[in-house]
Amino acid sequence: MLARDYCDAAGRKKGKPIILSHHMLYGLKAGQAKMSKSDPDSAIFMEDSTADVRRKIRGAYCPRTADAAVARDAEMQLAADDLKNPCLDYVRHVVFAAPGATFAAGGATFASADAVRDAFVGGALSEADLKDGLADAVDALLAPVRAHFERDARAAALLARVRAYKARPDAAAPAWAAPAQASRRRALAAAADVAVGDAARVVVAFAPAPRLQCPLADAARHARGLADALRADAGAVGLVYCSDWAALAVDAAGADAKAIAACHRRYVRAVRALADLYAPGVGARVGAVAQSAVALARPSDYWIDVIAAGRRVRLADAQRAAGQRADDEGARVGAVVAALMRCADVAAACADVVVDDGSAGGALALARTFWAEDDRGGAAAYAPPRVAAAAPPPPLTLDAAAAAAGDENAAFWVGDGPDAAKRKLKKAFCEPGNADANPPLALGAALVESGLVAALAVARAPENGGDARYGAGDLDRLVADVAAARLHPGDLKPAVAAALRESVLAASAAAADYPDAKKDAACLKALAKKLARAKKSS
Repeated sequence: MLARDYCDAAGRKKGKPIILSHHMLYGLKAGQAKMSKSDPDSAIFMEDSTADVRRKIRGAYCPRTADAAVARDAEMQLAADDLKNPCLDYVRHVVFAAPGATFAAGGATFASADAVRDAFVGGALSEADLKDGLADAVDALLAPVRAHFERDARAAALLARVRAYKARPDAAAPAWAAPAQASRRRALAAAADVAVGDAARVVVAFAPAPRLQCPLADAARHARGLADALRADAGAVGLVYCSDWAALAVDAAGADAKAIAACHRRYVRAVRALADLYAPGVGARVGAVAQSAVALARPSDYWIDVIAAGRRVRLADAQRAAGQRADDEGARVGAVVAALMRCADVAAACADVVVDDGSAGGALALARTFWAEDDRGGAAAYAPPRVAAAAPPPPLTLDAAAAAAGDENAAFWVGDGPDAAKRKLKKAFCEPGNADANPPLALGAALVESGLVAALAVARAPENGGDARYGAGDLDRLVADVAAARLHPGDLKPAVAAALRESVLAASAAAADYPDAKKDAACLKALAKKLARAKKSS
């Protein structure tokens, strides 16, 4: 019902859940509105023998008249039934569930459940005859199932295991009953767009929440971390994990599924292209996987991990991981759910190493703590991944405050092309003689220091000092020249712009060149207009 209410509130007509209700069979004993898993005699099970079927039905509660002393949960039933006789319930919903079914009891053959009920309540059909007929009918339905588990060796072995476990319900689940780590690996291999071998170490970068303008610095941080890890381990594979369901939960990108997918496609391609800058050739070993795809590959196990995290993690810790205060009355439930999903995500991604996203104490820290303390054991166990601290990315945000306020020219974004360099650096703060607070200087030095460019090449007229070149060993001289005003902003900015064009912006532009690029751009443009209209009207 909550999911249906959410779809109404979000205006989502497609995919709205449909409620399918079914009848809940009564338990076989008096006062049982449904079967009880703690009472094996409360229902007929698929593995029951003929003797089990007869014993249970012959001992079943079977009134002819309504018994007010027997309390029943009316909410468990779809139709009013004052009698609540489990034997008649089995006749109606088990025997007559098959089209054209009949029921033989007491020397008579009945064509409907109502006829059986009338005969029993009226006294024409005795309780013993009703139960004998029901036992025969139910046993006949179970006979083919029983035969399969007797003839098929694999099925017989499985049934023997189930019975052995049921004999000791208080015992810990055996290894075969728990989701094996191998199944996680198979699910990941099926969902990812890069080959994931059985023994390959998996290095994961969790893509940030989708937004219309994604900082290029985020992609550079992940690219550097993946490149360093893959360069150090030739057999490892890199994955950009795209949390599309979590993005919906926190209303990222307007909770627009198409826009979320478009943002993720852009981001993944930017990370791949930038990784190739840091370590040529590793981009081919960087793939992507959607949270929804890997969760749907083994949904029961994925959500069991999420539920286990919800049971163990304190609400205040989950809120802190989601960036909320514990006393925040407006805390979004979706953000807490997304943080708990990250606990399942690290295991679903089979992550051996996770690239640090710079958010100390966030959802990744929560996930690592959960798996370190998880005591479910068995094959469901998972060792927390190691966190790889990537070197800081180039300072591609020129003015953090202005960028946060929506100034497109205050930072470089995923998808920016080479033409953005001159335009954005032209407006960047770069005071002559100031080497302390100088974004273009910091950016140019970082590009050289990280190896993304060999040097900053400054082109000047002879009367202004002539051409200059600042390589990795000349960065102290670069800072000194700016501080002494020997290197003017008018000469520094073009040099940094040229370095950007041949490095990160070339990779960013390449990342925007893919088959669905125009469609994704149109999708995000339409969303931007929609969000602007909503903001204006609010």
